[in-house]
Amino acid sequence: MPLYDMKCNGCGDEPEIFKKFSEEVACALCGHSPLVVMFKQAPSLAGIIFSNAEENKQLGVRFESNAEKREYFKKNPHIREMSKGSADERKFADRLRNKAEKKAKTLGFNDLDDKRRFHDKNRQKGLTTEQAIK
Repeated sequence: MPLYDMKCNGCGDEPEIFKKFSEEVACALCGHSPLVVMFKQAPSLAGIIFSNAEENKQLGVRFESNAEKREYFKKNPHIREMSKGSADERKFADRLRNKAEKKAKTLGFNDLDDKRRFHDKNRQKGLTTEQAIK
């Protein structure tokens, strides 16, 4: 049962009472019945709040409507939105990982993990990877 802020119109007392909303309660001080529920603030609503506005952090763009979003993607056919865990996102992550592996090898490391271990060891000394290599 929820906790309600109540008010007695008889004596002015304002107790907090656990009760069903439909249940009538008498005042503990004067016996006046029923007490009135006071809403000191707007009740919070739980659930989905529908809105067409969408902030796309990948693109750094805010769309105020679905039509605006469709128009944006029509004007920019080279841009695609990726869902988390989608095949597109996995391909993108793989391309980034491969690029990082190549960069690590050009710097003289066996692989990316080797570069990370080297970086972690030298971070304690306050050196960046590039400074430690030289």
